[in-house]
Amino acid sequence: MKVRFGFEGYYNNVAHLLHIAKTGIYITQILIGDALVTWRCWVVHRGNYHVIIFPVLTSAGCAATGYFTTWNMTNATPGLTIFEAGGPWITAYFVLTMATNLYCTSMIVLRIWTASRSVPTHHPSTLRPVIFAVVESAGLYSSALLGLLIAYVTNSNGQYPVGKSRQYGAA
Repeated sequence: MKVRFGFEGYYNNVAHLLHIAKTGIYITQILIGDALVTWRCWVVHRGNYHVIIFPVLTSAGCAATGYFTTWNMTNATPGLTIFEAGGPWITAYFVLTMATNLYCTSMIVLRIWTASRSVPTHHPSTLRPVIFAVVESAGLYSSALLGLLIAYVTNSNGQYPVGKSRQYGAA
């Protein structure tokens, strides 16, 4: 297979050490973000472990699919694209991390909402700005993740700039 140079050569060669390192760091970074949102969910629910069973399992799935993809890249032949080397593992990774974040955000919002309604001295509207901030940050994160998933599924190199925006955005 002919290896191209320039931006096409760079994007079409996941066996390059730089791609492998960036992918491993990216997976670790997202797992830390998922762990943080899971921890927030646990704290808001006063240490109830039952609430975090689902995000812990999805995060474990993220770790397995993400690091398997990274390992798979180390064995890729030069010239292989991320779409050929990653396959369904990357799609599963994106879906699992999105599920983790949507679940945890929903559980945090639910807890804030129910807690504000049960305390007679607080009017539910006083915590609306907090709920809006949580929902808006999750919406921003999820929309960037959805853009990344769509770019990947359609075999577009546009996933690289979207992935960069997720690295420097809110988690």
